[in-house]
Amino acid sequence: MPFFPQLTTGAVAQFPVSKRRSLRTVIETAPGGQQAKLQDPGVRAREWMFDLTGLSPSEAAALELLFTASEGRLHGFSYLDPMANLFAHSENLSQAVWIKSALLQVTPGIADPLGTTRASRLTAAGAGEQALAQDVAGPGNYWFAMSCWVRAVSGTSLTLRRLAGAISASETQHIGPAWRRITMSAQLASAVSPVRFELRLPAGTVADVFGLQVEAQRGASDYKMTGAQAGAYPNARFAQDELEVSADYDNQFSTTVRIRTQ
Repeated sequence: MPFFPQLTTGAVAQFPVSKRRSLRTVIETAPGGQQAKLQDPGVRAREWMFDLTGLSPSEAAALELLFTASEGRLHGFSYLDPMANLFAHSENLSQAVWIKSALLQVTPGIADPLGTTRASRLTAAGAGEQALAQDVAGPGNYWFAMSCWVRAVSGTSLTLRRLAGAISASETQHIGPAWRRITMSAQLASAVSPVRFELRLPAGTVADVFGLQVEAQRGASDYKMTGAQAGAYPNARFAQDELEVSADYDNQFSTTVRIRTQ
């Protein structure tokens, strides 16, 4: 499945972005006039609409190539929501989507930096480094920003790591007893998908973590909590029959994009 092309800036859209969610409610009216309203789970859709300006010739060509290969609305492609967290279950680390080392212990219900108790305590038992990871359905050669809040009463170091096939990038940061948001931004020379994002703890480390997030861009934005639905949509489609690309200046192009997914 092809991916929507990322711009050289690391963006998959340019603001302002219009995002709309559509649902359908079925209403049944009884002979006596009583009504029953039920949501139709088979009809729900999301749609994004945004302008792209200042495109280079290669960026415009990549977009036109995807539109041609998709035959307009006909065929699907993968789209990563520019306004969403790409991690699923960002605050429920017991879910199967989270990949944990055998000796990593997770304790939920820990006080977090927002004044609630939605953080988790990670304990790296055993003699080796332990990891918490999740796979994201995106290409390895995208720019991604991984971020989270962390703290450790006794002070320690944590490593954020990103892998696409055999290629990886990592960044180790020292953390102390106060909550601090750490980030890692990287682009890998590999188009392999999915991409794995890891938080790695040295042996014997006890650290609290909150607000795990990945975004398809160079920098981290405000944290967005997720449940089962994250920001990766593997069967998106263009919601337009024509892609009009205008030449505005020398080697600069613009267009309007509409994308729709169930």
